[in-house]
Amino acid sequence: MKPDTATPDEYSSIQRFLEEAYGVTRDFFPARYPSWWGPDTTDFSRICVIRGQHGEILSLVRVFPLDLQLGPARLTAGGIGAVATAPSARGRGLMSRVMEFAIARMKEEGFPLSILWGDRHRYSQFGYENGGRALRLSIGLKGLQRSGIRTLEPVRCRGEEAELENMAAAYARHPFRRRRGAQESRLIYSRRDLLLHCAGEGATFGYLILLGNRARGGVAEFGGDPETVLGLAAGCCQRYGLSELSFPFPDWENVAEPYRRAANGATGRSAAMLKVLDTGAVLAALNPQCPDRKPPGARQLDAWPETRRVEALFGTFSEAPFNVFCWPLDQI
Repeated sequence: MKPDTATPDEYSSIQRFLEEAYGVTRDFFPARYPSWWGPDTTDFSRICVIRGQHGEILSLVRVFPLDLQLGPARLTAGGIGAVATAPSARGRGLMSRVMEFAIARMKEEGFPLSILWGDRHRYSQFGYENGGRALRLSIGLKGLQRSGIRTLEPVRCRGEEAELENMAAAYARHPFRRRRGAQESRLIYSRRDLLLHCAGEGATFGYLILLGNRARGGVAEFGGDPETVLGLAAGCCQRYGLSELSFPFPDWENVAEPYRRAANGATGRSAAMLKVLDTGAVLAALNPQCPDRKPPGARQLDAWPETRRVEALFGTFSEAPFNVFCWPLDQI
């Protein structure tokens, strides 16, 4: 049972395996992540598996390349997702073996950083630690009204080409984002569990995406003119009976003034779990984020435990120099 990579003829077997391991409905992954898990968008060369004696998949980890624009810096991270072991094969150390195989593959490919969203106690043994900064602003009807925001009718986007192009263009103006292709954006916005709203034209265009069929206040993504976005937020609160919405940002510096005026409060948290794969490459790529403040050198950092290295470079509540942020629709 040596770790290996998957093959295209295993697509259906992989889907059935993931559904069983995660306890989700049939074709959940292609429906939830069409840009990652569709029949034509699955990169089998980066799916690491361990098979049983009859060829059945027992454990799986997938690496997702994440081309991140992080303010003035750009870095391609190795995202880790779909970590799973068959219920009948758990407790045999298979996940550790396939994770170590995936980490070795990422280093071979030259990814300087790895990122995942998961349990700290599960992944710290592999060198991952909480890092990066993410801010959530709570914005409700009262704050919107008192800050002078005009309520807009939240018109649902239905996938028209012009709307999708405007949304993709507005998203691309965020200083912190994952760089997406045009077709990838279309697939992301086609998810069935999203409520897409837009309003305005040209410089006043804005869009607001809520996550979940019942729109429980989770903002998955937004972009464009802040006044338009907040007007849509007011309209959505009224239409869906919401007291407030929670808006994600990478940090306070990237919060435009209209959002600051309307906010009821803000909470900070770690953006993800990070693992430094190549210290020198991380320093070189992210140095533009803090040109006037030098972090410890690569030699000193490499002498420290891996989790301490992450804290020194990306610590959420420390004076760490670097930040990593990923929008909810790009998290895997």
